Amino acid sequence: MTSGRALLASNLKFLMSSRPELATQQKLAAATSGRVGQTTIGRILRCETDAGVDTGWELAKWFNLSLGEMLNAHLTYDRVESCCSFPERKAKTNAVPLISWTAVGMMRGAANALAPENIDLWIDPPFQAGAGSFCLNLVGLGMAPDYRDGEIILIDPTIPAGHGSDILVSTADGRAMFRRLQIAETAEHYFLAVNPDFPDRIIKASDDYAICGVCTGSWVKR
Repeated sequence: MTSGRALLASNLKFLMSSRPELATQQKLAAATSGRVGQTTIGRILRCETDAGVDTGWELAKWFNLSLGEMLNAHLTYDRVESCCSFPERKAKTNAVPLISWTAVGMMRGAANALAPENIDLWIDPPFQAGAGSFCLNLVGLGMAPDYRDGEIILIDPTIPAGHGSDILVSTADGRAMFRRLQIAETAEHYFLAVNPDFPDRIIKASDDYAICGVCTGSWVKR
């Protein structure tokens, strides 16, 4: 069962992402004229504190909601026709969650990387996303020049990876990386960093690695 803190954090992240003028902690705090500080908003989004009635009401009104609606477990479903227990969602919505690289490390364990508390925000890709897809902000230059630092990559965990696929990989110790799959004539699998100057450019696949999905597209949000 999702905790009250996690539910509020998930709903607030989603609501902020749907309102550009309130999309950052700074903007939302400024809108409240300081009645809810940026520090408080940050702690709510990180599930570090319970919002009191006054704080909850102050935040809710900026999204034209009551406090009860702000804490509605079906808020995300109602607003984007997608349920909070993603990846189940209605096919006619294209919204996908943006998650952190830390959350990717959970994909090999019992924890749900796509639980509401691990979703930074919901976004609409510029092209159709398959069911169960999610996004990440690319960090680093390992796949340059094909991909840029800060680019958003769309990952579909249902597509089989083949030779040349750009894939999201998680490691046994909870790390994650984005690489190009290379399959040798011997059928051995390797993970390649496209950037020729990148250290440890080629990694041989083993039981320590798991493919979490295939990149189906990327873009830069401007």
